[in-house]
Amino acid sequence: MRLLIVIGMVGLLPILVANVVSYYSVTSKFKTETMAGNEKLLAQTVSAVELMFHQVENTSRQLLFSPSMQIFQSYTDSEKYEAYTEQDITHDQVNYYNYWRMKEESLRYMESFRVNNDFIESVYFYDSVRNQVLDFEASSPLVQKNLEAFTDNAWQSEVDSLSPMSVRVLGTRTLQKGFQQKKIMTIVIRTSFAHNAFAINIDADYLFNKALKKLDSADHYYVVDGDNQIIMTDQQQKLFQIWSAPAKPSKVNISSSVMNIDGTKQVVTSIHSSELPWTFVYTSDYNQVLRGTNAIMRTVILTAVILIMLMLIIVYFSTSKLYQPILKLSSTLRAGLQEVNASQSTSDELQWIGRLMHSTILERQELISKLNDALPMYREHFKLSLLRGQNQTLEQLKERLNSLGIKMTTGGCLLLLIEQEQVIEHGNGASIVIENPFEEAVKMLELKSSIEASGCMEKSYEYVEVNTLRLAVIVQLEEEFSEKMTAFFRDLHNKWLSSGTLCSIGVSRYVHSIAQLPQAYLEAKEALEYRRMLGGGSFICIDEVALPVTNHFTYPKEKADLVYRFVKLADSDGAAKSVNDFIKELEVRHLPFEQYQSLLVHFLSGLLEELIRMGINPVVHNQGENNVYTAFLKRSTIPDMKNWLLEFVASECQAVAGQLNNDDNSHISRLMELINQQIVSDVSLSVLATQLGLNSAYISRLFKQETGQNFSEYIKELRIERSKQMLAQTELQIQQIAEQIGYNNSYYFIRIFKESVGMTPGEYKKLIKQSSS
Repeated sequence: MRLLIVIGMVGLLPILVANVVSYYSVTSKFKTETMAGNEKLLAQTVSAVELMFHQVENTSRQLLFSPSMQIFQSYTDSEKYEAYTEQDITHDQVNYYNYWRMKEESLRYMESFRVNNDFIESVYFYDSVRNQVLDFEASSPLVQKNLEAFTDNAWQSEVDSLSPMSVRVLGTRTLQKGFQQKKIMTIVIRTSFAHNAFAINIDADYLFNKALKKLDSADHYYVVDGDNQIIMTDQQQKLFQIWSAPAKPSKVNISSSVMNIDGTKQVVTSIHSSELPWTFVYTSDYNQVLRGTNAIMRTVILTAVILIMLMLIIVYFSTSKLYQPILKLSSTLRAGLQEVNASQSTSDELQWIGRLMHSTILERQELISKLNDALPMYREHFKLSLLRGQNQTLEQLKERLNSLGIKMTTGGCLLLLIEQEQVIEHGNGASIVIENPFEEAVKMLELKSSIEASGCMEKSYEYVEVNTLRLAVIVQLEEEFSEKMTAFFRDLHNKWLSSGTLCSIGVSRYVHSIAQLPQAYLEAKEALEYRRMLGGGSFICIDEVALPVTNHFTYPKEKADLVYRFVKLADSDGAAKSVNDFIKELEVRHLPFEQYQSLLVHFLSGLLEELIRMGINPVVHNQGENNVYTAFLKRSTIPDMKNWLLEFVASECQAVAGQLNNDDNSHISRLMELINQQIVSDVSLSVLATQLGLNSAYISRLFKQETGQNFSEYIKELRIERSKQMLAQTELQIQQIAEQIGYNNSYYFIRIFKESVGMTPGEYKKLIKQSSS
């Protein structure tokens, strides 16, 4: 009896112990992995929210530091200009128009700031001098009210407690908009003038839906303020009855634990943001974690039950005859084995656990993959923000560079701004406009490859794609190597020009830290502006072209726009009078000759852009000169420049009049001739416009007006009709016909033919032969 009991214990007890140990080991592992995954997910989510708020704060500061906003706020007697009558305007016209121009530019910047950020509900500007609020909302135009009459003024009490240029993020609150209620949070930024302030209302629900994503419907997010109040959540659980936010630390504090919330075990992960006065909490269902380990627990319980039953059977049979107990035991074991086998055939617990673990691992890998996919976007956004201004210390910039994996230091650098030329001027006055975004992207890649393949970029550098046409290259180097690097890019630029890659490069001055990159970027942009005078495909260093600032002078843009308007109307008298008014505005300032000449070049550049938009080539009317700028710069005195401008404007008014009265059929006829001659090649509208000496946009508009079709539709229809004639009248192969109508790929030709005719070229040829026979 004792021997049987010992044998049973030795055989079954280790299995029971192993199952129990395995259960607790797997449960602990699942718990640890879940907490680590939740902490990583929550930390990345917090970083995304912080980045979004930094974007709003930095953009707001750039708006505050803009010249127009600074000047607009500096008008202490703005109420006087707001209340001016027509008689008052006559006596103080300059100050009145300057005030309104600064105000309109500031309002335009503020409206652009709201429109370009989907999560911003509204933007308020509080003018403490006039005690008024300017309101920009997504659903209504600009509203200007006194503070007492403005309903949403809860944020105003925070302004007085803020120091100039400081920021405060307020908690969420409900805002009534008509019949709709919205949950918003407000960012208040006090300006450096009086008690003026910006109030930016952020759509809390939009921010929550965009930034806080859930992996499972049982998971929940909470955002808690410093008073331990929930300001954002996707449910109304009373989580904080049993949990309180951690004390505000000096660095990011992450913690995870398992809690019982409303009778359900939850894995609670919390993190306190070092940038925002909030604590982020993420809860996930702990039962989901234990789902796989429950199978192990069932196995342990089943093993314990079997062990107890077996011990009872042994005790029972020990009191009976030896054979009968053995027979009954054998029968019982066979029945139990059949039951176990039947259970395993319907549900294999180990396989089920394996599938659950595999599914969990795949979900974690998918999450990591999504976060890695988002990293390049954050990296490019940060590099672009370096050019537009960062309100961060060098230490903060260094930390952000390291966290995003950008191989840059905070030391000195040189910035080169490369821009593909959209309009290329030739000797005969023709122009080519680049309109294909795909070609622009390909050229951008070619420029990068050419720089990397040059083999001379021994210094650390980074690319920043400002837009589809502009590429900024930030080269980090010591100041003594800046001239050598400039010479290297000048040689590389010459190679690009010789190979047919037309672009211009603007080079900034050397800056001693990356915090000065916004200044370098503005200098490179200013250098590129001089290509209007020097021509496309120029290499321009700001040190070579920039003029010293002799006094404060505002360019008379309104008078220049008036000249452009009269020219477009072909009103030569009005244009001449406006030119005289514009030049008189410059003369009364007694500017140096170089600055006077530079301002007139800027005026001339704007006029040429307007003429080109109308499809008029100004070079043709330029008194025999091939380049307008060259002709203008030959005038060495101010009276000569003035007379030249008056003659040039008069001739362009005549050209516009001729353009307005001219019958455009001659252009269309010539265009049709070129199409018929070049249909066998890869014909394009820009190439044909160049051959005609006209602007491609003008030709496209005229073609559509005359034919009722756009250019590509007409070319496709013409090629299909010619292919039909060849199929009916010749014995040429499909490949030969495709080549003769301009399609190098016969498969593409067959697809286009079938889309247009409803059958393949072979089917069409058979149909023609059957009808003729």
